Amino acid sequence: MSLLEVKDLTAAYGRHTAIRDVSVKAEAGEVTAIVGHNGAGKTTLLNSVAGVLRNVRGSVVFNGTETLRGSHRGRPPGLAMVPQGIGVFPSLTIGENVKLGITAGGKVPKEVADERIAVAQRYLPLLGERWDERGGRLSGGQRQMVSIGRALVSGASCILLDEPSVGLSPKLVEAMMEVFGTLRDDGLAIVLVEQNVKQALTIADRVVVMKAGRVIVDSSASEFSSRESLWELF
Repeated sequence: MSLLEVKDLTAAYGRHTAIRDVSVKAEAGEVTAIVGHNGAGKTTLLNSVAGVLRNVRGSVVFNGTETLRGSHRGRPPGLAMVPQGIGVFPSLTIGENVKLGITAGGKVPKEVADERIAVAQRYLPLLGERWDERGGRLSGGQRQMVSIGRALVSGASCILLDEPSVGLSPKLVEAMMEVFGTLRDDGLAIVLVEQNVKQALTIADRVVVMKAGRVIVDSSASEFSSRESLWELF
């Protein structure tokens, strides 16, 4: 069974159905890139999986547990999301911002929290270098790294990322993609919503193309790259 398995997911905002019958899988140690034009339903898909939206039908199974029904409804421990444009609290230090993610999956012992922080700092050296600096002094790329660090200290085994490269310089985007690739190589499942298809393909294992709220392509990244007809979708 996949770490994350979404099946026949339909979500609506009021009477407007934003996605319909969407099925996606994410495996441990893989990057699944969700691509498509604006309005395709990519963010709605992530919000539905993360438990942000309530008007949702279908099935979301994470680590063997159905999350859309019963007592487990909502975002389960081990699943983290980094929303688009959500940065840091400017009045808090980097450390204080990061620590907000520690209890996202429930209260943990201090030694566990300290280990998670050490792991996040290993992946993202910026966190340790500027731990006591106020968030308001950070650049956009640095704030994005703090948001990723916050997701990591939650103990996540799967991270949902919504357009993390928006507004960042090519150099920062490249550095961030390297971090995602390292996380993937170390066994995490990464679900990456990204408009920059070429950039996403530098680390993606699978590519899912959405259009008008539906999945129209689900293939390996290598197959996607080699089929010229798929590039014509963009």
